[in-house]
Amino acid sequence: MKSSFLTSVAGALVAAAGVHAGCQNIAGNYYCNQVNAVSYNQVGSSGSYKQITAMNDDGTCSSQDKEYSGNLAPFDEGLSVHFRGPIALKQFAVYYKGDSGDNAEIYKREAEPEEDVKINIGSNRYGGHKHKRVYVTDTVYVTSTVHAGEVPPAPATTSSSAAPTSAVPTSGVNNNLQANAKVNEQSSAPASSAPASSPAGSSAASSSSSSSSSAASSSSSSSSSSGDWSRKSYYNAESGTGDNLVFMNNMGGAGSGVFDNNFGNSISYAGSDGTSCASKATVLDDVTVGSNKEFMIFSGDECGDDDCGYYRPGIPAYKGFAGATKMFLFEFSMPSDDSTGFNADMPAIWFLNAQIPRTLQYGKEECSCWSSGCGELDVFEVLNSGNDYLTSHIHSSQGASSSGNGGGGGTSDYFERPTSGTLRAAVVFDGDSSTVSISKVDGTGSFSDSYSDSDVSGWSSTQSSKANINLST
Repeated sequence: MKSSFLTSVAGALVAAAGVHAGCQNIAGNYYCNQVNAVSYNQVGSSGSYKQITAMNDDGTCSSQDKEYSGNLAPFDEGLSVHFRGPIALKQFAVYYKGDSGDNAEIYKREAEPEEDVKINIGSNRYGGHKHKRVYVTDTVYVTSTVHAGEVPPAPATTSSSAAPTSAVPTSGVNNNLQANAKVNEQSSAPASSAPASSPAGSSAASSSSSSSSSAASSSSSSSSSSGDWSRKSYYNAESGTGDNLVFMNNMGGAGSGVFDNNFGNSISYAGSDGTSCASKATVLDDVTVGSNKEFMIFSGDECGDDDCGYYRPGIPAYKGFAGATKMFLFEFSMPSDDSTGFNADMPAIWFLNAQIPRTLQYGKEECSCWSSGCGELDVFEVLNSGNDYLTSHIHSSQGASSSGNGGGGGTSDYFERPTSGTLRAAVVFDGDSSTVSISKVDGTGSFSDSYSDSDVSGWSSTQSSKANINLST
């Protein structure tokens, strides 16, 4: 994994302040409360990232500044959806609200990343996780103002939780983690809380847990009005359905895509097993993809002459799922895997700015926009082998003291990993409210063609346990 200098700051704070007894430390990450929903609020900022403009014959890459702004930015740009085994994807669907289902990516120049999985290219340059992320191993629970470089006072005794993937979290309602790594105590803390989470010294987030008594509804609407969510892409493993989407992986050069010694394997069409390379778009079979194997989903819309920007020559180039308001439904299982080695038994689902896999997902930092903050959202991720807790985290420049992906935030509250049976879940990007919500969805059978807005909002708002994270603005 990609480390941060903030690890040492967080470690010092842990040593000085201790942690709350209600949370547990597993392999350097803190886990507090099992929840059924997580809401990231105040998502979106203004800034720029390095957009790739060329992958050169000498192995270097060129880039230009790409500005972004607005609600959910840069997550309103085209996103690709990534999966790491062990995982069995049973259903996947993408919805747009009203008439907003245009997949046209909203920037004129965008980059296409790829991964360096070729065996003779060498190990993953970013370490532990095969997708790109900032990973801080030490966190701390504090209830008073703490500045980076200072020794904090002893914490008050209160119910609190810490973040598994970034630095100095704190407990209580509406606690704020500021851009200079200070934590402001608020007046009250619930019995069950979810922390602010941010790479120390660079991002800002506040979090809380809330409760309600009613279960989520998964009923669907019988008609599609301007406020309804209409399905635009769909996959069903049991029926072999694949509509308006493309399965890809990073095995280019053996049927589709390309391989060279400078950049390794490009993206390629995935075979029906998810892990081999195919010569054309192929629907994923009803299979379990094993540990340390990855595949990804793009929209079914091919990139045109100038609507995806730059991408690596020779790849099958497809658009990501763009727009500030969009919804993704998943049904999946993550069975236990007794394999050993790199990324063994560490399943994950995450979103990347689609420019990243179309250029270079794994490899030289200067050959993708990832390190400059174009966006990653981890929605269901196991952080160490054999763990049954699924965490979430936003990686972006929002709240960072300088450009890059050191902002965003996360929570130490977690979803239960579905090792037997399946988990049905919704990830809703709401541009109007600047919110990204992740929630369990009850129900059985195929996902509906459409859902009412009240159904969708209810999936998150009526959950019995929920974590709220407010990113810095």
